[in-house]
Amino acid sequence: MGVAGASNTLKVVTCNAVLGTIAVFARGAIRQFCVFAVVVLVAHWFLVHTFFVAVLSIDLQRLEAGNLTSLWTSSDSHSSSMTSFVKISH
Repeated sequence: MGVAGASNTLKVVTCNAVLGTIAVFARGAIRQFCVFAVVVLVAHWFLVHTFFVAVLSIDLQRLEAGNLTSLWTSSDSHSSSMTSFVKISH
């Protein structure tokens, strides 16, 4: 994330500088579009660097917990099958 975050930040700053320059010299709808684009890019940058990283972290923890659970149940499958056999035979 360190390399991708720096690259993404540089791209957003560059695009916002270009759009801001155009917004200063343009009029009407073009100015409104440039201001809107700047706001959207800033919101997108904020979401990528906060919300999406948090969601991916939670998803990764969930996947790791699932892998640990599957390893635990597969190593215990022999004893659990014997237990179920004993329960059926009674």
